[in-house]
Amino acid sequence: MSEPTELDLYLKNNPWPEEHYGKTQIDYLYNYNIKMSPDELWPMVSDTSEINRLLGLHKMTFEEKNGRLFGKGKILGFNLEWEEIPWEWESSKEMRTTRIYSKGIISYVRAHLILTETDDNSTNLTLYFGWIPRNLTGYIVLKFADSALKKKYQEIYREFESKKESHISFNITDPSEKKPVPDYSAADKIQTEKLKPIRESLLDHGFESSLIDNLFSYIINSTDEKLYRIRPKELTGIFGVEFEKLISILLYSCKCGLLNLSWDIICPHCRGIREKHEHLWSIEDKSTCDVCDIDFSTGGMNIIEVTFSVNPGIKKVDKVLYCSAEPAKKPHIILQKTLQHGSTYTYSIPDIEKRMRFRTRGEKKYGMLDVERKASIRNLYWDDLNSTPVIKCSPGSTVFINNNDNKEKQFTIEISEDDQWALRPSDLFNFSEFREIFSDETLAYGISIDIGIQNILFIDVVGSTEYYKNSGDTEAFKTIRKYFVKVNDITQLHRGVIVKTIGDAVMLSFQNPVDALKCAIKLISIFDGTDKDVPLACRISINRGSCLAVNLNTLIDYFGQTVNVVSKLQKFTGPGEISITESFTDDASVNSYLRSKNYSFKNIIRADIKGAGEIIFRKIRVKKLPA
Repeated sequence: MSEPTELDLYLKNNPWPEEHYGKTQIDYLYNYNIKMSPDELWPMVSDTSEINRLLGLHKMTFEEKNGRLFGKGKILGFNLEWEEIPWEWESSKEMRTTRIYSKGIISYVRAHLILTETDDNSTNLTLYFGWIPRNLTGYIVLKFADSALKKKYQEIYREFESKKESHISFNITDPSEKKPVPDYSAADKIQTEKLKPIRESLLDHGFESSLIDNLFSYIINSTDEKLYRIRPKELTGIFGVEFEKLISILLYSCKCGLLNLSWDIICPHCRGIREKHEHLWSIEDKSTCDVCDIDFSTGGMNIIEVTFSVNPGIKKVDKVLYCSAEPAKKPHIILQKTLQHGSTYTYSIPDIEKRMRFRTRGEKKYGMLDVERKASIRNLYWDDLNSTPVIKCSPGSTVFINNNDNKEKQFTIEISEDDQWALRPSDLFNFSEFREIFSDETLAYGISIDIGIQNILFIDVVGSTEYYKNSGDTEAFKTIRKYFVKVNDITQLHRGVIVKTIGDAVMLSFQNPVDALKCAIKLISIFDGTDKDVPLACRISINRGSCLAVNLNTLIDYFGQTVNVVSKLQKFTGPGEISITESFTDDASVNSYLRSKNYSFKNIIRADIKGAGEIIFRKIRVKKLPA
């Protein structure tokens, strides 16, 4: 009896499903050694859409129906339609996919990729395809395609090795490396004459010609796949430009008609795009994800992502895919596994220090696991992870997954981190350009968005009633107008925004706490009662904490305990003083800045604020008022 082949051994461990016994089966099994570690290789091989493009396959279209994914495409001129069964994968180790065809020369295909690390930090890559042809044509095509496909994959994997050696980034989900931007001398599907007035307008707004040229070049030369949904934070590395400058030019490009802005609703589980909205006010308070079988609040943290797209009047951009490429589109998911009733799976915690989240499809509850090298190696059970507080363990710990339900169940383990490349509403709300250009954008009444930690500053005029009385209404009005203009100018200089005015008081918001502090110091040093133009004395309070964005009088306003505290702190603050809460000074950057400038604190003060209880704060004085 002959020795079993590698394919025989593979099929013994990975048999065909019973429903396909007796059918004509065509199996491919390829083995490659690649001089890259599995971790280095995974982002490349998991991006199957890019691999299919490199293979020379036609573009594909996908449509979601009731949580199921259906695709259309061509192979060698033959039209194909299929249902895409949910992918399964374990990051840096393996991935599986299955397609059930309803049209074309193929009835069924299953694919399996396995990465195994070798002693020299290389990878043995095993690639398997199992086909069931629909007819004789399909049988002939699949039989003759074997050797050509094996050779083509070999070329692609060698290209991966060369990209690693030349330090060229491959995976578009990691655009941190600066890349050259090509010349835009040629245009495809674009009306170049329309760019000329846009370029002049952007130059008039003060943008550098090199930045404008880079943006135009990107729009003209990039593929539709990259332009369909432009993520600004990815472009900072490509353009080699500061985040603030990039956002500014993108916002003004919307005003000029080059780009459109979109508010995308993202599923908190799979991070798939569930809805796209042209305006904030069209977003409702609830959304659903049929793929994950959940409904969720659109006001939750990190649910809305802001993206840009090219105005169709400038360039027509189509949504392009060469594969659904699920593992590449969901890099936060490190394990997705479907288990039949009674089946088990063992997962080994990788060598990382991260917080992990454990969940099953259709359930909102989840378990949390903190992986720390200083913790103990543990044997963990899935049901225990979902019924206890956060558990700690070290890399190398084992998770035993059992499906005790009477139906199949999908298990998911993911890294519990925000998408670092996502632009959130809170990022935009603190840009003065956004509030100027999109002044009509607001939330629907009754809708709120969690915008996370904000740095809120209140400035108010001290003794304004007496000033009005002594100066008269006309003079007082002129002075107050100048006061608001100066506050706005200084705020913008320190990368903040005016959220609203309340009488003489102004509420400001800053993304960076040190910017808020520097702005406060500048404001209080100017408005000390001695300025000839604006002889007003002011007081300032600053707080740091979570906020909600809401609709107030058709404007984007901030609401919550953080705002309540900073506004009520005004009555404990005297002229020329800056009161800063403990939550604000607890920020390391604030503490460091104050010490570097030798600002001395007055004694710690405690105040009882209605609705918030006892608040601890400190005061600093920048410049004494004249006697």
